[in-house]
Amino acid sequence: MELAERYKIAVTEEEIANGLKDEYGCIYSQDGKRLLKAASDLKTYTIKEGTEVICTESFQGCSELQSVVFSDSVKAVGSDAFCCEKLESVKLSESLELLFNGAFLFCNSLKSIVFPKSLTKIGAEAFWGCEALKRVVLPDTPIDIEQNVFKECVSLKSIELPKSIARIGGNAFPKEIKITSHSERYVVKNDLFIDLKEQRLVQCLKNKESVKIPKNIVTIDTGAFEECYLLEKIELPETLTTIGSDAFSVCAGLKSITLPETVTSIGDGAFFLCSSLEDVTMFDSIEEIHKDTFRECSSLARIYIPMGKKKQYGVNLKKRQQRLLKEIDYRSVSDFYAKVEEEKLKKIKKTKLIHILDIILTIIFCASFFLIDAYTK
Repeated sequence: MELAERYKIAVTEEEIANGLKDEYGCIYSQDGKRLLKAASDLKTYTIKEGTEVICTESFQGCSELQSVVFSDSVKAVGSDAFCCEKLESVKLSESLELLFNGAFLFCNSLKSIVFPKSLTKIGAEAFWGCEALKRVVLPDTPIDIEQNVFKECVSLKSIELPKSIARIGGNAFPKEIKITSHSERYVVKNDLFIDLKEQRLVQCLKNKESVKIPKNIVTIDTGAFEECYLLEKIELPETLTTIGSDAFSVCAGLKSITLPETVTSIGDGAFFLCSSLEDVTMFDSIEEIHKDTFRECSSLARIYIPMGKKKQYGVNLKKRQQRLLKEIDYRSVSDFYAKVEEEKLKKIKKTKLIHILDIILTIIFCASFFLIDAYTK
């Protein structure tokens, strides 16, 4: 059963019309277990005892809401439940199990959050854009933190990961954050946040010019290098198989990249808006390229692919990108570079030949001029 169905976070107009209003104008389900819709003029509010679910978008439009206290019965908060710009304080219940996607999205005034031991999952983008958030306390329990949970929480400078933390999704934390990990699974090496169990690069924590990804990494997670605009050079390991969606999006300084022969999958928008990217090298191990993989790569001039793969690769690329496909017959990375150098040499020779021809033509022209001049005299 889907979690959304299990917790019944979705609300219908009929349910709201037939719901029960409390003294503050907030609407609850007939059985009192679900908060369907909060009154828009609330400034402070305590969730009614017996409530188990705060439904999807229930507090949206509460522009003056500043503080909320959960009753001990609350188990789940629905998707986009709170999007309250003035919300400063939230006291979660000790029985809370799940925060759905975007639960506190863009709560720009929220300063601190303490999670209970009962919590098992924090959905994607749950606290995205909470710009004032400075303090996050995680219990030593196996919580699953999905992707982009604390993205753009610019005031969050440090976080402590407990020993029993479960899985952490890609790009879960803001850039420049200091992560102290007590977990054997998650480590920080050279500003790279790594999942040792899945051999996954979760996120690059600093905006760096050059990065060498460690050996044995098989996955670069969703948004791992997103907005690393200083990144110019990256060395990928021969163990890499998967590049996630938006993995290198908005890396404005990246000029060229060679994907190892082991890579089989490139996610949607993986190189979106890499405005300086000129050359891309891919091998025939790649099974799928999404149409938006190189979207808005305005400087892209060449995409090198194996000989005979032009038609196959062109199917999944946009028309402009198809025109950039250039086949080279190579069997390895070293062969590729040899071919590239050979092409460069050909260009140099061609340029020199053109230059020599220009000189010869100039000499012929001058000689003809003098001969004509001599003849006329």
